Amino acid sequence: MTTEEEIKQVLGDIVVSFNSLELLASATIWVLLGVGMQDQRVGKAITSELVFMPKINMLRRIINEKLPADMRKEFDSIYKDLDKCSNGRNKYIHSLWLLGLGAGTKILDMRKEFTRTGRNNTEKAFLLVPIDELREFNNKVILTSTALSNYISRVEALLNMIQGEKQK
Repeated sequence: MTTEEEIKQVLGDIVVSFNSLELLASATIWVLLGVGMQDQRVGKAITSELVFMPKINMLRRIINEKLPADMRKEFDSIYKDLDKCSNGRNKYIHSLWLLGLGAGTKILDMRKEFTRTGRNNTEKAFLLVPIDELREFNNKVILTSTALSNYISRVEALLNMIQGEKQK
């Protein structure tokens, strides 16, 4: 049987994993704009006021402007995973958890509580969430972070190569 503490631990893992993912997204923007990690104050001035999806959309626009087609196509796949991570994080972290129900742990997904007409739709808002679903989601966030980190490395290598050619 799943305990409240296990659920809280996995939720904490999701928060930490997602924060790392968001930092990687910011760092990718910094690298593309030529700020890099060495002057994080400038980078933070650019990205600190943006929540996750506007930050990711900014990143996508910069990539579309600055990188070749193959790198843009590669990012499209990562972008889809980033979007899924954002939606999952909002679902799991911004919901009201009803703990203490053992295997029947539920969340009240506040985004689904009301219909478009404003009528209460609480039945559809209560979701049963097994702990394995949370663990799988956390793993998805970690895998997406790894993919983005690898992508940043390739972007930096490409930009360094271009910079080297300009200096010749």
